[in-house]
Amino acid sequence: MRLNQLTTQDVDFHPTYPLFASASDDATLHVFHGMVHADLDRNALITPLRILRSHCSQDCEGVKGCAFHPTQPWLFSAGADGSIILFCDDV
Repeated sequence: MRLNQLTTQDVDFHPTYPLFASASDDATLHVFHGMVHADLDRNALITPLRILRSHCSQDCEGVKGCAFHPTQPWLFSAGADGSIILFCDDV
């Protein structure tokens, strides 16, 4: 299963929630829910949740890095376009 169209630049795992994200040169962030079962005979379950598109590509580079907030399910991203963006749910 390949979701990013270009090179994956960064991956980050949330310290408390079962979330992880990947940043790619195609200017997208992919957010996933991951679950590992205690029974080792079962495969891990990875569910795609969102594709976030807010950065612009610069010289074939898109999102350079991503980081989760330590306590909230918020995602920060840094792009080659010089912007830093916070993604959070509207409540």
